[in-house]
Amino acid sequence: MLKDELINELKIRCIRMMELTFNDVNLAIKSLKEHKDNTVNDDEIDAFHMEIESECLKILLKEQVYSKDLRVVTGILKLVDDVERIGDHAEDLLWCISKLNHAEKFVELKALNKQIEEVSELITLTLKAYLQEDIDLANENIKSDDAIDKTYLEVLDELEEKKNT
Repeated sequence: MLKDELINELKIRCIRMMELTFNDVNLAIKSLKEHKDNTVNDDEIDAFHMEIESECLKILLKEQVYSKDLRVVTGILKLVDDVERIGDHAEDLLWCISKLNHAEKFVELKALNKQIEEVSELITLTLKAYLQEDIDLANENIKSDDAIDKTYLEVLDELEEKKNT
């Protein structure tokens, strides 16, 4: 297969991985609104991540990659890391929502709503960075990801606090 065909195939797989991840985030939002438990495709997303990463490394090692293709392949490597983390956030959200759904009395967690907003924003930024091939915007996602991790700890604290009251 030619290098251009390999790169196009990677792009298609990236889009499929993003679709799965975005579906998981939407499922988490739906679970919160409907007070229903759901499961996510995190194992499938993780498998896509590993497969795409492996293919990128093969291209970098075996093909003569010049500036534009190098930027595309390294951009894909960054993208799949971000998308995989978004999938992890969706899984974390569903775990928290499940705990809420099984509580004696449903309580709303402000930090959880904040995290859902942050994850939705991260999805938008990730897709925009990919479609515009914007490395700087992709790098901004790292900051967003760190903020989401912090908010997740706030969710756990708030959940523990509500459990003890």
